[in-house]
Amino acid sequence: MLPSQSNGSPKRVNPFSRATPSPSSSPSQQARGLRPKSAVVASPSKFQETRGHFRNASSVSQASTSLVPRPGIRQRSGSLRNDAASGTFAPEFIKTEELRRGADQIRGLEGDNDFSGNKYVWLRDPEKAFVRGLVLEEGESGRLLVQTDDGEQREVEVDQVDKVNPAKFDKADDMAELTHLNEASVVHNLHTRYQADLIYTYSGLFLVTINPYCPLPIYSNEYVKMYKGRNRDENRPHIFAMADEAFRNLVEEGENQSILVTGESGAGKTENTKKVIQYLAAVATTDTPYARSGNNHLSALSQQILRANPILEAFGNAQTVRNNNSSRFGKFIRIEFSRAGQISGASINWYLLEKSRVVKPNANERNYHIFYQLLKGADQKLKETLLLSDLQIQDFAYTRDGNETIAGVSDEEEWNLLVEAFHVMNFSDEDQMCILRTIAAVLHLGNVTIVKYRKSVSFAWHRTRAFCQRVATSES
Repeated sequence: MLPSQSNGSPKRVNPFSRATPSPSSSPSQQARGLRPKSAVVASPSKFQETRGHFRNASSVSQASTSLVPRPGIRQRSGSLRNDAASGTFAPEFIKTEELRRGADQIRGLEGDNDFSGNKYVWLRDPEKAFVRGLVLEEGESGRLLVQTDDGEQREVEVDQVDKVNPAKFDKADDMAELTHLNEASVVHNLHTRYQADLIYTYSGLFLVTINPYCPLPIYSNEYVKMYKGRNRDENRPHIFAMADEAFRNLVEEGENQSILVTGESGAGKTENTKKVIQYLAAVATTDTPYARSGNNHLSALSQQILRANPILEAFGNAQTVRNNNSSRFGKFIRIEFSRAGQISGASINWYLLEKSRVVKPNANERNYHIFYQLLKGADQKLKETLLLSDLQIQDFAYTRDGNETIAGVSDEEEWNLLVEAFHVMNFSDEDQMCILRTIAAVLHLGNVTIVKYRKSVSFAWHRTRAFCQRVATSES
């Protein structure tokens, strides 16, 4: 999570450091590759010549914003970075004997440049999606004899293959610049970048993100400064670059800007949205003349925008089979800025909450986070007030059937963050208690069993009503 990422996730090497040396290829270091592999394409690229990187979504998350050229700033000149001065970065998890043998085999076939005279194509594969092959023979009937990188020979129709881009386009920052733009080339480019921890890639006006499923150290204030006021071709692709472009267009052009974050479950939409808000809050409070004077109200407003997420996630996010922190609702976040570029207000509209999850969570999933945070994190006094004393997760019908915990996530710590967010957002003690009483009432009502017995219908109704009133008014 990225993310609320699991605390137990492996620590990733910082791919942005210009001074990061290439890791040793000793066997002991090779064994430390813990990173999950996507293995979508049989990669023919020269892994030993991996290039440097300067950044980190959401799985494909996309963020788009209008691109308006600004006077005084040079225009985009190309994103291919083959210069030796850009640094070298070769993650340990790809420096294996198998990949080195594959790279040596490829170099033996195509030579050291793109003009060896060999013709390569992409073939569809049921296991790897696409594999690369060398065209050995072209028949007059439109059929090709192709040898794949693993030595297998196939005879295919010419319209069933796609062209392979020259090696200089490997790990291109912007896929719109590929000579041959086809599905196989796009997947191959994303795959090779992902193996080098380059999880962000431009595709014209869009930014494509592959979820790394572990933390990357590329969202600190250092990286905020790196992207602030820069043209997007001056640094590697990053969500901060898209946020900065939208902010600059807003301030300089005076036009409203929109960033759309979309993708399937587990793509990283929630995390990349938080990174956009983080960047805007940081830039808007430090990059304007009025903000430098030290406006306390502005600082508090920025903090409130950032701290709204723990509340939204507690009541609207849950663990699914694909995502430990899946947003089960849609949201539209509107941030308002003054003409000087300061944040002046914000609003969040939510819609399509998955209400059915409350009463029937799926197997191997969890109900909404708030139920577990309340049962594990609340102190004894609060539990007594809510009639939850000595009750655990297994005591409630709405929580007992799913997972009790999430690997690497502490419900107690998340509860403390939620309470802190309540105070930052200026929720009164009375408002907080009303919210928590409602949550406790939902848990208790889940344990009510309805039976068909006519003579006791009226009696059962009065008992249920009295119980609900007790939960709502109990103070001890």
